[in-house]
Amino acid sequence: MSAYIPPSPPVDMVMSASWQPIMTFIQVIPVVIALWLGVRRWLPKDLPLLAAIFVGGALTCLIEPITDRGSFVWFATKGMWVMFTTFDRPMPWFILPCYLWFIGGQVAYLIYRIRIGVTRGQLWRLYGIFIGLNLAMELPAIAAGIYAYYGPQPFEIAGLPLWFQAINSVTSLLAAAVVSYMWPRLRGWRKLVTPLILPCSHAITNAAAGWPVQTSLNTTDNMLVVNLTGLLTIGIAVGLAALAIAFLVRQSEIAAQRDDAASTADVVPPVLDSAVTESDSPATPSAPAAAAT
Repeated sequence: MSAYIPPSPPVDMVMSASWQPIMTFIQVIPVVIALWLGVRRWLPKDLPLLAAIFVGGALTCLIEPITDRGSFVWFATKGMWVMFTTFDRPMPWFILPCYLWFIGGQVAYLIYRIRIGVTRGQLWRLYGIFIGLNLAMELPAIAAGIYAYYGPQPFEIAGLPLWFQAINSVTSLLAAAVVSYMWPRLRGWRKLVTPLILPCSHAITNAAAGWPVQTSLNTTDNMLVVNLTGLLTIGIAVGLAALAIAFLVRQSEIAAQRDDAASTADVVPPVLDSAVTESDSPATPSAPAAAAT
């Protein structure tokens, strides 16, 4: 029995000369929107946190080639506008704005939702929306030949395997949970570590949930095994989402309690206020005393 040889990437793929600038421009639009919303509505009173989140989103693109190698993803290299190359994977410039809005923007929005109040059901719906955004982003790019998943991928439709999205969308939930907990507890220069939380969260979710599929892709072409590991990967990703959502809900409850306590402290009860006023005012002489005088 011959040993399984993992498939080679399609190195002859040519980057579309027309689609590459379109793809780059399209990815910039949601970045501008997310930054505008972040400054004007989401975190207008916490701009250092907003900046840290978006820097972290930019850094997260450095994890892309690591996951691509194990998950059999290949960007068309011929004609690519190369931003950097690592793990023998050239990366195009448009992944930078992509990670800025898809990770950075989502984390900023989640922090905002935590602070104004969010329920478990709302967070699960957001997780589904994040998955939908991932699908809407990937399907046109694959159809245009910008990049491809190769090898025996599980649950593949129109060239897109339906397992990666569950992992990608957990990253924002996990990163928001950690950032919301750590930011108020970090003092001074220690806040500078905040951007690292986002790429670390992406690496953790891919390692924790992606290993079943990545192991099978690099071990066998048996589709039964590949699909079963795909189900396991999706299950782990959903489990991680459940843990992150539970923590986010708790953080939102703590924020609400803190706001209630602050509001209560700012209000002086009317009865107490009148009592204080009466005790602080000078005593008025009684009528007999005045008459005696």
